[in-house]
Amino acid sequence: MEKPSSLALRAAQVLGGGDKDQRAQIAGQVSELGFAVHLVGEGGAGYEWPVSDQYSPLLYSIAPPPMRLIEHAYDSDTEGDSGGGGASDDGTTADTHQQAEGATKSRGSASKASALDPETVFMQEVGETFLRCVKERFAETNAVIELNGLKIAEDRTFADCARYIFTALLQLCLPCPSWVSPEYRSLFPSEAPDSSSKDGKLALLGRFKKQLAEWGNLLRRFLRSEDDQVELLLTLEEFCGEEGVFEQPEAADATSSAAAGGAVFAPLFANLLQLLYDGEVVEEAAITNWAAEKEHADESEKVFLQKSAAFLEWLKTAEDESSEEDEDSDE
Repeated sequence: MEKPSSLALRAAQVLGGGDKDQRAQIAGQVSELGFAVHLVGEGGAGYEWPVSDQYSPLLYSIAPPPMRLIEHAYDSDTEGDSGGGGASDDGTTADTHQQAEGATKSRGSASKASALDPETVFMQEVGETFLRCVKERFAETNAVIELNGLKIAEDRTFADCARYIFTALLQLCLPCPSWVSPEYRSLFPSEAPDSSSKDGKLALLGRFKKQLAEWGNLLRRFLRSEDDQVELLLTLEEFCGEEGVFEQPEAADATSSAAAGGAVFAPLFANLLQLLYDGEVVEEAAITNWAAEKEHADESEKVFLQKSAAFLEWLKTAEDESSEEDEDSDE
């Protein structure tokens, strides 16, 4: 990096000291060098950055603004454009603008909502960061660095990241969601298995088991406590129930495999619990605590608890048998 000139340094020192005569002398030297004082400031020391209600660090930082701000600004601009197909000052028509708008709309109505909903934006940012790690075959350590950098930048917790790494693994078993960038769409299957059939269920579980085998350890590194694991199970409920950020657009054709959402996994909720438990992603205590929390919930919120009844009973039985064996060995 080029060092500032001695004149610029002197100007900054003089202006900071407040010596009127020296300031005038420096200003004269700057003028002699041919600088435009109205551009470079008195003495060439620049201008103080004005802080106002309109100041936005995200928009005026030297770092590029987040994509969500660009998209939101673009959406606002197109909504306010009443020119239709009129010509611009340089003689070109609005066709190019309309083509760009059409490309933006191809992301679906969910992308417009994402520009306004911070949680949806964060879910998509974690998802695409993880997909980049998958596509470029990042080593686990490098993937942790990438995702942890996003966590720090967005001031989030490890559990927040774990939630959306997990749902990205589930989404990789289904056709590509509308919010995913075109460069990552080849990572997704073209169709979702029919989860109402035995073969379809086995195929879907096989896909998830494969993803978990490859990325389960990464997921574990973002689950720092038992509470984090409980949060993961609550997220699984939201995903399978297509609630919150996982809600499917109303315009989507529910009968189309290309529109498959988390509800495809709903009949397999207990099987997913089993895979998470067997893969040592979620511990027994977290599962039982999740179930205990659900016991006091409304009946409408116990859907997945009821689906998991047989697994929970097996878990309880296995724990009792293990305790009996420990007692026998002590004797």
